[in-house]
Amino acid sequence: MAESERLSRLIQNILTFTQQQRGNLTLHASEISPDEVISNVMETFQAVFTEAARVPDLHLIADAPMFLERDVCEQILSNLFSNVFKYALEGGMLAISSQVEDGAAVIRVQDHGPGVPASWRRCIFTSFMRMSDRVIDGVAGTGIGLSIARDLAERHRGSLELESTNQGATFRVTSRNHVVS
Repeated sequence: MAESERLSRLIQNILTFTQQQRGNLTLHASEISPDEVISNVMETFQAVFTEAARVPDLHLIADAPMFLERDVCEQILSNLFSNVFKYALEGGMLAISSQVEDGAAVIRVQDHGPGVPASWRRCIFTSFMRMSDRVIDGVAGTGIGLSIARDLAERHRGSLELESTNQGATFRVTSRNHVVS
């Protein structure tokens, strides 16, 4: 099951990348809470969490309805969660938090893995950029996940940033869509 979901995410990334390159990507926001999106993605990764004996630390307080594009938000989070399992599983910690700041949804995905070396921080959002292409490193992927995630966040009137941390990596996703009154 986990392998079929990984392949499904890979195919979705390739389709999204192709749409981005052709200028055919359109978004359709609807009323949904950021926490609901996070919960949906958590469910798809449940088998991977269980297999790795990891229980994510959740601090979700963004349950107010907002106009978000569900598929876009799920794809962003799927790419971030996938990277945790590729690069930081041995770090033993995955924390996911959400909140609303100044009308924007803010989601953080944090791990205690090896982090991103300073020399790579500028280019990790570049398409086809991977810190290692060696087969022996055991990391499979195309190198487009973070570039797609950042582009989708920006199209969603938000951002995706790598925050400076002392240990591991922390990605901050924002969506500046308006909170529903």
